[in-house]
Amino acid sequence: METTMTLIAPGLIDSVMKLRVLLVFCRYPQLRGSAPQIRQRLPCDPWMLQEALDGLAEASLLERKRSGGVWEYALSPRSQVRTKLRELAQLFDDPQQREEIYLQVREAEQERRFRDFLANERQKQVGGDTLVF
Repeated sequence: METTMTLIAPGLIDSVMKLRVLLVFCRYPQLRGSAPQIRQRLPCDPWMLQEALDGLAEASLLERKRSGGVWEYALSPRSQVRTKLRELAQLFDDPQQREEIYLQVREAEQERRFRDFLANERQKQVGGDTLVF
């Protein structure tokens, strides 16, 4: 469990949306699709979904490939990642563990937001106008 929970951290699984997306991919490990196709299995805000997919791909938890001019996403082919995600999904099935997972995800999200805030403040100090989200 300990190594599985290391996936819940800023830059990895740091939002409930990212967790929900990964749970869909764990439930359907052969799933490969674009954001609109994935939305059919996970009704949600399209912009939040896209942000989660991109973040998970950047963290190498999902694979992202261009197909016909559209980005398609799939579970990472790396066996170590798949094993940890499968373990996380199994933990999520336990109601007590689920609450702990949600708590850790919320803490990771707060930490990510704080880091983003600090990065924006540093950027302002050096005279840049670029915002980091």
